[in-house]
Amino acid sequence: MSAIALAKRLRQRGHTIWIISTPDVEEMVRAEEVEFMPVLAGLFRSGSFAKELRFLATLSWFAKLRELRRLTRIYRSIVNRMLASRDNEVDHAFDRIAPDLALFYSDVPNLVVAPLVALRRGLRCAYLTPLFYSYRGPASPPMRAGIVPRPGFWSGLAVRWAWTRFLSKRNTFRRLDIALGLDVNLPQLVRQLAPSQSEAGRPIQWDCFLAPKLSLPEFFLAPRELEFDFEPRAGSHWLGWCFDEDRAEPPFSSEPLDRSRPLVYCAMGTQFLSFVPAPRRRAFLQAVLDACAARPHLQLALATGGALGSEVLELNAPGAIVREHLPQLQMLNHARIMITHCGLHTLMECAARGVPMIAFPLGFDQFGNAARVVYHGLGLRGDFRRATAETIGRLIDEVLNDEAIRQRSAAMAALARNHAPYESEMAALEALAEPS
Repeated sequence: MSAIALAKRLRQRGHTIWIISTPDVEEMVRAEEVEFMPVLAGLFRSGSFAKELRFLATLSWFAKLRELRRLTRIYRSIVNRMLASRDNEVDHAFDRIAPDLALFYSDVPNLVVAPLVALRRGLRCAYLTPLFYSYRGPASPPMRAGIVPRPGFWSGLAVRWAWTRFLSKRNTFRRLDIALGLDVNLPQLVRQLAPSQSEAGRPIQWDCFLAPKLSLPEFFLAPRELEFDFEPRAGSHWLGWCFDEDRAEPPFSSEPLDRSRPLVYCAMGTQFLSFVPAPRRRAFLQAVLDACAARPHLQLALATGGALGSEVLELNAPGAIVREHLPQLQMLNHARIMITHCGLHTLMECAARGVPMIAFPLGFDQFGNAARVVYHGLGLRGDFRRATAETIGRLIDEVLNDEAIRQRSAAMAALARNHAPYESEMAALEALAEPS
């Protein structure tokens, strides 16, 4: 969604925009009248990454291992074709579009191959990163650590140790995955594509959350106001509140909403299905229902996200609205609090509307996002593994009764309405497309 939001902003500024991606997002992109070119449809059985995740969730451990090895073999063959010649889908897309600037989503580390191929063609390139800043530094912890950095020696020491552990663990698992056929040998591919450290995009960056990355200008699809306080590396830019405020949402009748009761909105995101086993998903959602059942002065709106049907839940919270999907922006317009996995888009949408959060991070960057919620005083975080109706209820009570959290959330929402600070960053992005 952040890429679509940026595409619409750039189009309003007079640019022609193409999005090249797997077919998953084609319908969403074309609905916003942005040009789209599908690639790598053959990587997944169904042509869809989301459907592949659902399929993996149904498999046994051994069957999942076998499916991941199959995906790795397909991906390796795609990469080999990209290395061998220009007769591949990505190069064909570049030939057709002939871009002045190629922007690469950097949230999938293996996509380092595509920008190297683009640089080989002489294209100007930059990264779009739909995550917060996470390069090694004393005030910038790895996103998986969930550390809230504070001033002082001991906090800096904790962050440095977190990076040491994270990088060591990542390197160990990468070698293991390569040996088991579950990942391509990315260091070897980088050496093949980038033999000289003096060429464009060098040196290769390894001391970061997503690695390897090239030394390219990087534009974070996030606001600087939600970051920690640190000195960024050269070439770092923030493009602001990059979520699609005007996106189409399914119609929702407000009739079930009880305006006399504060609304608690809960949605755990698309990765709830892939990160969490079905029994634990049910237990958590039921705990949320039970917590609100014990607080009849509150109304709950719960989006299960297809993780399980409402029929397997005891709908004991009075007036609870339980659906597979709920229109998030509309829900946030009424919500007093949101229980969330703390994905970046949800964090931005809550912060921009002044809705306090209770974060239950599940994986990937969500621990770092939740740390930023705590750092800026926009809510609290819980431990998903230990969540019960009692602990969730206490967090709800604490956030709703904390006037300081409400005031800080309102102040952040006021900052989100001011886009002027990001005009220079947009200009820096546009300047990269201009002929040198």
